[in-house]
Amino acid sequence: MRGKRTALALVAAVLFCLCAAAVAAPQKEGTAAVTWQRDKVPVFIDCDPGIDDTFALALAKKSPALQVLGIGAVQGNVGLGRTGANALSIASYIGLECPVALGATYPLQGVPMGAAYAHGSDGMGGVALPTPDRTFDRRPAWKLLYDTAKACDGQLQVIAIGPLTNIAKALELYPDLKDMLAGITVMGGSPTGLGNMTPSAEFNAFNDPWAMEAVLESGVDITVIGYDVTSQAVVQGDELEAMIGDSRIPLLLNGMRRTFVGEESDSKILNDVLAVMALTDPQVLMIEQGSLRCLTGRADRGTTVLTDDGSPVRYAVGLDREKMLDVLRRMCADYQK
Repeated sequence: MRGKRTALALVAAVLFCLCAAAVAAPQKEGTAAVTWQRDKVPVFIDCDPGIDDTFALALAKKSPALQVLGIGAVQGNVGLGRTGANALSIASYIGLECPVALGATYPLQGVPMGAAYAHGSDGMGGVALPTPDRTFDRRPAWKLLYDTAKACDGQLQVIAIGPLTNIAKALELYPDLKDMLAGITVMGGSPTGLGNMTPSAEFNAFNDPWAMEAVLESGVDITVIGYDVTSQAVVQGDELEAMIGDSRIPLLLNGMRRTFVGEESDSKILNDVLAVMALTDPQVLMIEQGSLRCLTGRADRGTTVLTDDGSPVRYAVGLDREKMLDVLRRMCADYQK
């Protein structure tokens, strides 16, 4: 019961009054529709909202260092029909003025796993958002990613916080894409073998291990923020209440306040915010370099292992939780303005 209450709490944390039916007709296909501001890092976010995805999108919106140029939705926490609607509604609600595109309905092999037990059947713990002020881009997420990368002169950073199906498809369909990307930051896997789907496999990697392996071996500059580190990204109810304070704040944060009052023992792991912080606030994480592989067998599905024969990647080995909380406090304060 507490887990369900906490899920509701944290969605309401970043949002509030949907019409999730808003999966409207797509926009016309075109090139990347947002003009890149050259003093910011251009970012494409691939996600499966999802409660912690909501926090990650909200954080990316408020970062003065980033400009979100596109959002792709993938099946993951719930099915694509819901993750897509959620991504569109969140982007509209928090003012992310960029195209939002639908991606993969299934992993590269097999069927989706889903995590409705943690995020609710709608992915948002039942919290509703207003009807979006836009419709989906007509391009599939992998084409939107490719077009966005072409427009960014090799500077585009991808933040991948769901299963990596869309990213793997983009790299397969457009072989030149790997040379157009400045990097991919992945929330997924677990280099030390701590899992939340099996004892050794994290959810995103377990959902589509074939995509995870393809991305790890793509030759792109990869940073992996695994569950062994994100599991430490815990926010307690009383901590969030203190972040919000008594200031007059918008509905987004008032939802956080209402649901956390009297819930001081409740907590939530905000896995996905660390993938954003890896770009905006790298001092939050301790990073090492090595080679990772993602296993795809029946018995070891989704297990990520350190190896001597894979492509080199950077991976997180530790978290400064107090610095993470400071970043979230700044975000909350910014949403009060």
